[in-house]
Amino acid sequence: KKEINNYINSDKTFMKLITKKQRKVRYKDLEELLKLNIKFKELIKFLTIKFPNLPILVRPHPSESSVEWQNFLIKNFPDKNVFIDYQSDINSLIYNSLCVINSKSSAGLHSYFQGKPIISYIPKEVKYRKRVFDYIGEQAKSLNDIQKIILKILNKEKLIIKKDVKKYVSRYVNNLKNNNPSEIILN
Repeated sequence: KKEINNYINSDKTFMKLITKKQRKVRYKDLEELLKLNIKFKELIKFLTIKFPNLPILVRPHPSESSVEWQNFLIKNFPDKNVFIDYQSDINSLIYNSLCVINSKSSAGLHSYFQGKPIISYIPKEVKYRKRVFDYIGEQAKSLNDIQKIILKILNKEKLIIKKDVKKYVSRYVNNLKNNNPSEIILN
């Protein structure tokens, strides 16, 4: 909730420029991002139970509070292999990982280009507009889906990528040609 307030405060000027309907959509998006944040925290707890010997690295979005994440990890995982890293280059973190679990994150695209297994976590309880990064990996809508996919990765089975990555990346890049970059940023 604190994060939503931070977004709202940073959005004040932007919010004056959009319609009431667009503001409602923005607030709804922020509420869904809060739900997604909660779902990722549940996921981390789940993974530490199901895979106690696998180290888990959390790389929060740069806009998220590092203090909040650090407090969450200290409170819930004082003796576990759960780490947070805001500092390191995302590409080196991905290179040294078993896989990447992402949602709405460009880390999925970085992982794709490095040939790393990608799990696109889109919890069924969270409703948001999917971005190109959500189509790149094998889709997981629940914690059990993620467990099954990780077991596939550990067993060196091939993951299923249901969408044509090149098509989505191409559409994303071509979108930049057809719109004013300022419009894209505002949207």
